[in-house]
Amino acid sequence: NMTAILFTGSATRFPAEIWCARLTRTEGASLGMTIRSQDGSVLPSVSAIAQDSVVARAGSIAVGDYFLKINSLVTYKATHESVISALREKQLEILLARGSQGLDSLLRRSDAPSQALLAEELDAILARSSQTAVKAAAAAVSNVAAETWRVRLAHVKGRSLGLRIRSQSDGSTLPLVAGVKPGSIAAEAGSIAEGDYILKVNNLTTHKATHERVVAALRENELDILLARGSQIAVEASAAAIANGSDETCEADTAAAVWHVCLTREEGKSLGLTIMSNGAAPLSVADVSPDSMAAKAGNVAAGDYILKVNNLITYGVPHDIVIAALLEKNLDILLARGSRKAIEAAVQALIAAAAVPVAATTALESWHVRLVRPDGVALGIRVRSQDGATVPFVSVVGADSIVAKAGSVAVGDYILKINSLITYGVPHLMVIAALAEKRLDLLLARGSQEDAEAAGLALVAAAIGPVAATAALAPL
Repeated sequence: NMTAILFTGSATRFPAEIWCARLTRTEGASLGMTIRSQDGSVLPSVSAIAQDSVVARAGSIAVGDYFLKINSLVTYKATHESVISALREKQLEILLARGSQGLDSLLRRSDAPSQALLAEELDAILARSSQTAVKAAAAAVSNVAAETWRVRLAHVKGRSLGLRIRSQSDGSTLPLVAGVKPGSIAAEAGSIAEGDYILKVNNLTTHKATHERVVAALRENELDILLARGSQIAVEASAAAIANGSDETCEADTAAAVWHVCLTREEGKSLGLTIMSNGAAPLSVADVSPDSMAAKAGNVAAGDYILKVNNLITYGVPHDIVIAALLEKNLDILLARGSRKAIEAAVQALIAAAAVPVAATTALESWHVRLVRPDGVALGIRVRSQDGATVPFVSVVGADSIVAKAGSVAVGDYILKINSLITYGVPHLMVIAALAEKRLDLLLARGSQEDAEAAGLALVAAAIGPVAATAALAPL
């Protein structure tokens, strides 16, 4: 129930991690966090988070985080009651901050100069977060390419084509399917729906074509119709490309340009990146803050895709896990630039190159262990891993613990999966959080580290899907 849009660094003196958490409260459920505030004097902050709560499962809110805004309520100088009331809403969009020492120090001081400086800083953060949201939304629209396909139809004597088309008579808008008549030729094709755009009818490009010309073209006996589905901006971009003679929607894309950026995060400073994700699409950079570490690197720009952070391949990975990986001190980020199709092909090629089929790991024994943790009882297991470098493994099994009683977990066993979380390349803290769930389905393995890592990579590849294409990685 949570999505995070994060930028690192406030707009003025005190760098801080700022992000937006979106939560949906289920009927009758508590958020599961305790808020500490003093009426109108300090920012409210998180003082406790209940286990297995909505907030705990979200994973990106921690004790000590500050609330800057809850939906439309700016929390600075808001009363405790108004903060609690705002948090009772079913749909929540919360702007949070994890402060630097400078910001934390300001929040603890009550003198007038400090409060004035704090108000200025918070105004800057809120202004920046608003700009970031707009830029992220624009990037989301521009980064999602229109889906295009062809439909071939033939008129049959005595039957209607069954398409109702809506467009401006002067050709100022693309023709849109306003309706499909049940039982018609178009309905039987099964791939035309209300809301689809028509980019081409036989040899007629519909971009700037009048309504009469489109209708006349649709009356031809044999029809080859190019349709599109997606945001209006993306569809119009595809239509313009076709009109200019570059039908990129139907032709093969060139290979993506791919390169590494290595950064070391300085103490108290942020990367200055706004990261945007859209479902299963590759993550991309929505914004780069001026004078930030990322900006000074010189080769990171808005619109670039993030393929890998250290050893974590980002495709198909939850947004919060990628954010956690980007909070590491030493970063090796693999970026790419190119069309969406080329980027996805590059990602699949990256996974294909890294993954070893499970069948090849014949020496690896794997099995499931299902556990239910009673309230207040420890699991009785210690896990070791190196963030993003290895598959986590069991280092200690407590005597007479839940795990010990299961009888099938031993020191040295590798943990490939915790419920739905594939552990390969996942930060250690995310592994620990996953193990805190009440009900656990663990996929364990026994064998060499090399075989365990190969199996982990194979699980990642299987989760994303079969390799549909390959792309040459062209370093800049």
